[in-house]
Amino acid sequence: MQKYAHQIRKSMNNPYYGNYRLVTLERYSKSDSVIFSKRVFRAGHHIDVHWHDYNEIEIVLSGTARHMSNGIESLLATGSAYLMSSCDFHGIDVIEELTILNLSFTSDSVDPILTGSFGYGVGNINCRFPGERLGHINDLFSRAIAEDGSRRFSGIMKRNLAEELIVTLLRESSGNFHDNISPLVHRAVMTVNGSFREPITLAKVADSLYVTPNHLGAKFRKTLGISFNRYLNLTRLRCACAMLTTSDMPIKEISRESGFESSEYFLTVFRKYLGMTPSEWRQSHS
Repeated sequence: MQKYAHQIRKSMNNPYYGNYRLVTLERYSKSDSVIFSKRVFRAGHHIDVHWHDYNEIEIVLSGTARHMSNGIESLLATGSAYLMSSCDFHGIDVIEELTILNLSFTSDSVDPILTGSFGYGVGNINCRFPGERLGHINDLFSRAIAEDGSRRFSGIMKRNLAEELIVTLLRESSGNFHDNISPLVHRAVMTVNGSFREPITLAKVADSLYVTPNHLGAKFRKTLGISFNRYLNLTRLRCACAMLTTSDMPIKEISRESGFESSEYFLTVFRKYLGMTPSEWRQSHS
């Protein structure tokens, strides 16, 4: 924990707070936004806590590392696999040289049924692939990386391989995900996941989807079992808790960065849902 705090403290002079800069796929704007890669990190390498505006699957091919995901630390080892959505935070401290297979993809680049399945939970889609399955996945990545755009239909092939990998991970994961989400609720959830740091409301989201707030609110509650505002607050709180446990950022700034309209409202919501203050949370998770 001290290392994460130190890294963030060093970057506080950066107006974007360094480690909490949003990582985007803008550099891939001319591609199909489905990117397969293999990355190697030496022992001792530190990847700062960050979030994305896209989704990411990572599978450990070899090595070990500490993984900080939404304020919870776990050990990565050969075969570890996880999916990070656009409202997840994570960072990595490499223990032994780490080789990772990485798939980065935007929510609109694969079948919406798939993104609708994992877009409603945070940091809970993970599993461990045994050696034989890991070899199959490595072969899948080799095929995808070979589709460099020089051959016809490369984009379609990469998308199909990405969807195969996503389905494989969802089938193996013990995490919660949803099937048969209505397109309306799916779009509403994707809007929240991508824009919860902005001043969005049920009325604004309903207007963007060309439905009434009452209709969207009722559909949202019936489908997911919670209200729109509760889902929005929980999404913002997950963001805030990750910041509280992995940084020394002032609570007022965390409130703003998490999308709350004021630090007073942030405190009220935090106490309501978590039964303690942000300061108490930070102290209990330090």
